[in-house]
Amino acid sequence: MLKGIFFIPYFFLLSTSFLIAQPKKWAANWYFGYNAGISFSNGAPQPLSGGVISTWEGCANISDNEGNLLFYTDGSTIRNKKHLVMPGAVDLGGHSSTTQSSTIVPLPEENNIYYVFSIDFSGGEKTLQYAIVDMQLNEGLGGLVSKNNVLLTNSSEGLTVIKHCNSIDYWILANELGTNSFKAFKLTNEGLNRKFVESKIGARKGPAGHLKASPNGQKIAVALFSDSFELFDFNPNTGVLSNPMLIRHPEFHPTYGLEFSADNRYLYMAGTLVDGKQIYQFDLTAGSASAVLQSKTSIGKIADSYFGALQLGPDNKIYVAINGHNHLAVINNPNLKGTECGFVRDGVSLGGKKSGIGLPNFISAPFNVQPRVFISRTIGKTCKDITLKADIAPNVGNWHYQWFLDGKPIQKATQTSLALTQYGSYQVIINEIGSCHNDTISSEELDVEFLNANPEFTIANCNNVLLKANANAPFQWVGNDIPSEQESQDTLTIAGYGVQTYRLKMFYSDNTSCFVQKELRVVFPPTQSYKLEKNSLVSCDTVTLNAPISPNWDTYRWKLLDNSTVSAHKITVRQSGQYIVFVENKQTQCVTKDTVNVIIHQSPTIKNNESFCLSAATLELQAGANDESLMYDWAPNPSKNASLVVDKAGSYHVRVTTPQGCSSSRSINVVELQKVTLGSNITLCEGDPIELSPTITNAPNPVSYRWSSGENARTIKPTKSGTYTLTTRQSVCETVDSVKVIIHPLPQIKANETVCLDKEIEAGGLDKDLTYHWLHSAETTPVITISALGVYKVKITNSLGCTATRTISINAYCPPHVYAPDAFTPNGDGINDVFSLFVASGQPVCLDIYNRWGQLIKRNENESPGWDGQVDGTLSPEGSYPYVFRYKIRNDNSIHEYRGVVILQR
Repeated sequence: MLKGIFFIPYFFLLSTSFLIAQPKKWAANWYFGYNAGISFSNGAPQPLSGGVISTWEGCANISDNEGNLLFYTDGSTIRNKKHLVMPGAVDLGGHSSTTQSSTIVPLPEENNIYYVFSIDFSGGEKTLQYAIVDMQLNEGLGGLVSKNNVLLTNSSEGLTVIKHCNSIDYWILANELGTNSFKAFKLTNEGLNRKFVESKIGARKGPAGHLKASPNGQKIAVALFSDSFELFDFNPNTGVLSNPMLIRHPEFHPTYGLEFSADNRYLYMAGTLVDGKQIYQFDLTAGSASAVLQSKTSIGKIADSYFGALQLGPDNKIYVAINGHNHLAVINNPNLKGTECGFVRDGVSLGGKKSGIGLPNFISAPFNVQPRVFISRTIGKTCKDITLKADIAPNVGNWHYQWFLDGKPIQKATQTSLALTQYGSYQVIINEIGSCHNDTISSEELDVEFLNANPEFTIANCNNVLLKANANAPFQWVGNDIPSEQESQDTLTIAGYGVQTYRLKMFYSDNTSCFVQKELRVVFPPTQSYKLEKNSLVSCDTVTLNAPISPNWDTYRWKLLDNSTVSAHKITVRQSGQYIVFVENKQTQCVTKDTVNVIIHQSPTIKNNESFCLSAATLELQAGANDESLMYDWAPNPSKNASLVVDKAGSYHVRVTTPQGCSSSRSINVVELQKVTLGSNITLCEGDPIELSPTITNAPNPVSYRWSSGENARTIKPTKSGTYTLTTRQSVCETVDSVKVIIHPLPQIKANETVCLDKEIEAGGLDKDLTYHWLHSAETTPVITISALGVYKVKITNSLGCTATRTISINAYCPPHVYAPDAFTPNGDGINDVFSLFVASGQPVCLDIYNRWGQLIKRNENESPGWDGQVDGTLSPEGSYPYVFRYKIRNDNSIHEYRGVVILQR
């Protein structure tokens, strides 16, 4: 049984008692295939340009600890970070058609020396040899120290590097072609030990296929370039292989690419060449060889090419070469089972470059991070059962757990979780099972305390007691008369009566839904009583609570229904319920209380005051509250109904009362509808005066006006035809009337003018169907003849009856002007048969016609002289005839002449 509570906030406590190894970035840059490359320098892989490597299969790359490229090789030639051939670094024995043609290993505890291992394919014989590079040479671009140092003749194409148990040295592991012999060479800070450790185990090895080690260095996988591959245990301390396991299936031909997941649990295998169309996942924890084979899951397929190498990247994803493709395939989550591992065929673009079937060959997991262990906590359903759990990140490998309490191991506490039974300081220490390392990883110590609150009370004074929580966890007091602002105080004073029980609820600081609680039985001392005048009140809507003032008490405080308080002896409330008044004597510090039960009935809900228009003979008014239980009282027209019919304007009132006697009232103003008329339609001529003004009756209140033309005045003066509508409003009454106004246009005439005296003047009308009236002579023709100077006026009327007056002023005599044609045709057709002349502002005297020899042949002395082309009844021949036209000017008897020539044509 728990005695208290766990009081540590819920967050992860990370270990600081060991150093976390930061990953080296040796594998940050990859150059492979046909000038292809990718970089992990910024996290996600991005295409690299500039690489000049061109190889179908194996290659190797190395970068420094910060991820800066140092050099790379196809096994035959080494190129520096500028992609230039390192001096002398050619013919190193590698070959473009070797599975793992090369690998690069730094000399332990040395920053500048690197061993470059390669497998020679010349002449059909494969030889494992090495070269040594010193990065201090050639101004930091690196140079060869030695090359073509033979380690193993008749080598297969598999080559891998495993970290030694001491975490410093390396094993270079190869297998002998056609035999079951594995040879492990140890590289230390003193150099390469050419004396190998041999393990003769498993099947005979074919020429091609990858040789791979698991990230923890405890498993070896070998592709046999057939229908099978092998698994072995590897001892990183001794370099010895053991426990062979042959995995065979007819679908596998030919096995080629291999890679382990970062957590060492799964192995991925791909075939190659025309038959290598699938990638398989195997669960290495399944047990026997048959169980591992049974776990086989196809996680990726290809139809248009075939797979090649598989390589674990710095991001713990596995990248897959596809022959001739400009993308690498990716297994995004290799630690997940089956197809959940997330195979993507075109996972990483190579920026237009193409892959072969090889990828760079790296040291087994050079980017691994040393695991961290931390403790998490869970709380059970009872809120009293607490479990600690050891979490490891990253969780790769099998672990042994040992829990400690106050520095001492807890017996049988070797699981990932620990159920707590007592307080103290807890720690977990883990060791990897099967690891060659003896290092232990410890969590931070976690103090766990089961807390027991011991609430108590003491008598203070009067009827006050002092509550004390005595708790060392977050808590809340629960009980009568504890103010909300004091419920988290460790000590507080409260007043009460008799015996009451208080509870102390204690919470987890991060999980307030879980709590434990203790009860405290409090016995209050007796005190002087205080009584209200009434302990029950009934009212409508509100009630005023009045605490009578007494000389025994000097402070009054009311507790409201929401537990808030108001310091006053008189308050107004609006809700039914129980209200408590606390009274206090500050000198004696005595506090007592009394209670009043309040019942508040609500007055009926009623509409606001309104106004209506009496637009008909009668109007029905509604009380504005509907309930069968309500009672109604109307005035001045008495009625007990919910509605009232009225027939005249006035102010009406209604009171609505509930069965409990609560009432509400409202007033209704009835306004008589005003009468508005604009009269008959109006027809007039343009320019005639017009004014529209309504006649309004039954309008005791001010009236507002709104014309359809936009004006708001009572009277308007229209200027164009149309229907004019007036809307009037007084109070709530609104009425509308319209009148049609037709304004006819005046006749269109010429403007007034001043001219000289001529024979005729025109009235100047421009429209059709006009009538005329000359004022000086009553003539009705559009043109009249005049003979004197003066002012002449004419009224011009159109068909609509509208009249306009035009004035023509004659203020001078016009100079004479003779109008004479140039030719005439006296052929009897009625057109231009007579040669005649007209003199404006003058009077003809005579017309003389001459022949071409100057003889007078015709004289005409009448008022309208002319010639018909005959002389004494005889037709004159065609030709030109000179003439002399004599005329007088008005008011002048002198004779004037006008000479010319007219052509006679027939």
